[in-house]
Formats: sequence, C-alpha cells, structure tokens
Amino acid sequence: MRIASTQQEQPPIPTPATSPSPPDSAPADDYDTSELQCYFTYLNSEILAAERLATSRDTISKQNALLRLLGGLKHRRDQVHFLFDRRAVADLPCCFFSYSPQSPSQPTPLAQLGYLNLSDMKRYRRIKLSAAPPPLGVPRRANLPVSRRTQKQSMASAAPLQMLLANGPCNAKWLHIYTSKVSPEFLDSLNRPSRSPPADAQPGLGVAIYRRRLAFKPYETLPQRLAAVIQDASSLGEHGCGMEGGVVGQVDRVMSDDEQDMVPDQKILLGIFPEIPAISEGSYTIISNTFDRCTFRLSLDAEPRPDFPADLLVRLETSGSRLQAVAELQRLAHSQLSELVPATLEVGTVVNDAGRKLDYSITRFITGTAVLEDVWDSLDRTNQLSLMDLAVIHQVFRCDVGDGPDPDSPGDLLLGGPDAGYHGGIKEALAGLINESAAALGCEVVSTADGITVHSAPGGGNDVELTQSDLENLLACIVFCHNDLEPRNILVKKMGDGEKDWYELAAIIDWELAGFFLFAYEYWLKDTLLGSSNMSFSWYSLFKERAAALLPAGEVQGKLIKALSAIAYSNLQAMPKNVGVRVQAKWRVRERLVMPSNCTRGWVREDGATNVPVFTKQDNEDLEVEVLKGLGY
Repeated sequence: MRIASTQQEQPPIPTPATSPSPPDSAPADDYDTSELQCYFTYLNSEILAAERLATSRDTISKQNALLRLLGGLKHRRDQVHFLFDRRAVADLPCCFFSYSPQSPSQPTPLAQLGYLNLSDMKRYRRIKLSAAPPPLGVPRRANLPVSRRTQKQSMASAAPLQMLLANGPCNAKWLHIYTSKVSPEFLDSLNRPSRSPPADAQPGLGVAIYRRRLAFKPYETLPQRLAAVIQDASSLGEHGCGMEGGVVGQVDRVMSDDEQDMVPDQKILLGIFPEIPAISEGSYTIISNTFDRCTFRLSLDAEPRPDFPADLLVRLETSGSRLQAVAELQRLAHSQLSELVPATLEVGTVVNDAGRKLDYSITRFITGTAVLEDVWDSLDRTNQLSLMDLAVIHQVFRCDVGDGPDPDSPGDLLLGGPDAGYHGGIKEALAGLINESAAALGCEVVSTADGITVHSAPGGGNDVELTQSDLENLLACIVFCHNDLEPRNILVKKMGDGEKDWYELAAIIDWELAGFFLFAYEYWLKDTLLGSSNMSFSWYSLFKERAAALLPAGEVQGKLIKALSAIAYSNLQAMPKNVGVRVQAKWRVRERLVMPSNCTRGWVREDGATNVPVFTKQDNEDLEVEVLKGLGY
C-alpha cells in the first residue's frame, strides 16, 4: 500500500452558477431590495454553514452544514459497514452521501462521498473496536469507505474514487480530505480471504490512499474551494490532483504524522522526563490511541522525580484540545475524593519528533485492580449494593461553583463542562442539546412571558413549561457531576482469598464528560446510554434506585427530566436509519424494557418479565450483526 500526503491549501475558484449572483452595478435607487436581501441571506447562510462544519461538536449539525455547502449532495446512510469474509465485522461512524456534480468538466461523478466527525470515531473506539481477523491483519485505520465492485476489471483500470472528509473538535482549522483508489481484486480478497490470488495477480497492487487538507477560513470561499477539490479529485491518477503518487500497493509509510495513530516517541518522553536520557520502548504499554490522542502506561525502574511513582499513566492529545480543562476537573474531583480519584501529577505541552505540539497529563497508574464491567455480573447482590452505594454517594458531591475550573470564556458561565460546552442558563443548555435535524422536526426551546417552553417533535408528548421560578430553582441545584459513571469507568480491587470473591471500590476514572450540571441531568443521562455505552440493566436499575433519593426535592426536577426526554426523543426521530439507534432499540426489546408514563422513573421491565437472562458481550455483538443484516448488509 502506498499512502501519499500533501497539505496544500486550495485557491478560491469562481462562485458556482447555482449560487445567487449579486445585483448588477446600478445606482443605489435602482436596486431591487428583495434581490439584494436574497443574495446576502444566501451569503450569510453559506458562511454560517462553513463555521458550523468547522466548529460544531454535533455530528448532525456538521452533516447538515455539508449538505448546505455542496449542492447536489444527498444523504445516503448513517454508517459504514466494513465487510470481511462476506460478513459485517465493524460498524464505522461515518455518514455516506451520494454526490453527482452537474459539471461538464466532471462527466464521471465520485462513487462515494463520506463525512466523519472525529469525536464519533473516538466514542466508537471507546465502546467497541472490531479489528479485521487474520490472515490479512487489516490495520485499524483501514476504514476509509470502499464499495465492492462485482464487475470484472483489469488491475490497470481505475476503480471508482472514494472520498472521505473529516474533522473534529480538535481540528477546527483544517478539513482533512482523503481520496482512495481501490481495485476490485483487493476488495475481493477481503470478501474471500481463504481463496488464493490469481496466478497473474501483481503483488501488492490494490489500494492507493491520498491525503490533503483544506483550510476552513476564509469561510466565505469554503464552498467554492471545497467544490474545486472534489472536482479535481475526479482526475486523480490521470493528472495526479497535485498530490504525490506512485506505484499503487507499495508500502512507503503507513500515514503522515498528522493522521497516523499517536505513539510516544523519544522526543515526547524526553520532553516530559528530561532527567531520564533514554526510556526504552519496553518501558511503556499503549492502552489506547488514535491519530489525535494516546494513553499509555509508563513503568520506570525508579521514581523519576520526588512525589512521582515509578508506575504512571500518561495521556497525550493534540495541543489545544480539552485535555488541560479535563485535568483541572480531575484535580477538583481529587481534592474532594483523594482516595478514589487519581491525582493529576503534571499537565504540560511537549513536541514530538515531527514537530507536532501535544498536550499531556500524568497520573498514577493504579495496579492490582479490575474494571467493574468485567466482574459485575458475577457479584452477589450484597457486593453490588455496596459498590453502587459507594460509587453513587461519592460521585454526587456538591462543590461551590466558584471553586471550579475557569472555562476561559467571557461572561458568568455556570453550567456545563469541556465536552458539553459552558452555558449561562438553563435555556441555553437545553437548546444546545437539540441537533439541527430535530429542530427541523419542530423541537425547540422558546422564551415565554414567564420562563421557557420546550417543544418536542411530533409524537414526543406535551410541551414542557418551566417558569422563571423553576429556572432559578434549577440554577441553585448545580453540582459537580461525572456524567459517565458506568462500570467501564470504575476500578475495583479483589479483597481476601476466600471461596467467595468480594470487590471494593478502588477508583473512579475518565472525567472527560464531567462538569457543573444538575444531578437530574446525570440521572436522566443514564436513560439515553442504556443499550449503547452501558449494556447492563442490573447496573442501570440499581443506580436509578439508589440515586433517586439524591435528586433535590420539588416537582421542577421531574419537569426538567421530561424536557430532556422530549429533546432526546426528537433527536432519535431525526435519525431513523442510524444503526446505533436501531441496535439500542432492539437491545431494549430483548431486555423487555418499557418507559413508563412517568419518565422520571426511567426504563423498567415490562409486566410479567421474569427470568430475563443475562446477555453476554457475544450476544450483544450478534444483535448488531442482526441489525446490519436487516438493513441489507
């Protein structure tokens, strides 16, 4: 495989004929004001769409922005399914579009156009990472969208091009553009891995991946520049698209530094620990990594400096990310729960061998523990209750908002965190949860004479009204929340060596979603995560049971949960073909769960549902395959 890279910014091209043209030069008195207003409305909407594509955290908002920027683009499906041996082995969080530009200069349209929000890839890998099985050993990164072509083509003929656009919260400056040429023979080798290649097959031939990046700014010219890149890509291989090429199939390097999975090179290690001149590769173990972050365990022979243990957990992220803000939140949590939250020993910035600037944080690595997710179902009820009470009581500690981390934004921002953003009030926080597609269905938060009203999409129940008194009451209930208190983020330690295992709470980790919220928000958030990032109903139901008493008194908490549920319903209605949504719905049916009219209670087992078995990880994976087959994959 050969992967070439360029990072050139494309020059502006003339405005497409499909966009409104400004009025011809004429005296001011002769202007048609409606025509002028139409032109500037169009221009402003284009600029807004470009800005949303660059800066929005919401995937649906980014997709809608892309639809607005590129005329002729039509939504095709919400997921990419990686096939191996004629079965789906991975469901990748990339949205597919069909794209057929009406341009004489491009008689052959692109076969596929995909968009990937990089934060979705991070969540996907945290939940599940399905690698291609041997003997091919397809890399984790080999997930560019490809379409299998059954027609016979010679190796010399060009397979249809594929294009993937990608950016994320840490990539608001550049839109990364990947194009590929994939031969039918290569795709057939994935589809039939046990079959020997033809005798006349040329070794190594099959895949070429090219990369360029496009600056988002100036937003005013992004639609034209992006259209030029897409049109130019159609001649890749014939004209080279201005990018380096070569013989397809020869491995020169895996990825350019900006796009390969991040690893701790010697310059990084020396930058963090200058007092240790050489740290061998055997001293660290990578726990997880993507191209913009890496978490690894570093085991040294001796303590590197005073108050630093020899066994450390180091986290790297692209500079300018949320790492430093998350580290401050973890420091705040540690100040309240020093025995359960690992101390943040150091936060800083370092440069790798390629000159890339990275943020890092260091905490103590906690040895001798297990992830609660791995042992929860094997514990007896008494041990489960003990762990739940400790986890819930310890994580719902109240903090003075003034002691929290400075969000480094103007205004008195009281509500939110690094992941969700900071908001000045309840209305802004609720509105920030509504994706654009749900808003198009009628979901919105509107101001009234005495507060706000939350409108759901059709079928989502009655409007929810919150008075000004309700809003003031809610703002007085802000607490410091973890927001992702699931078994995978809890470490436990086995105690004793008797016949019966007993586990005690050792640590609460992963504070990425933490911040200053209403506890009712975290209490409700469990409902939306059940069947996706949390696959244990026994954990969920016990959490709801024990945490209900921690909700502040008053009906306003229930009203807030109803408002949040109305927004969640609307967002789901806007994604009817989303694979993850369908898997979650089937999982709840399998678990025989229903949502009562009083949604404050959360999901409960339907009447008569007894002896529901405990489903394994393999059962959950089989459920995902069942959904994919139902969609025709």
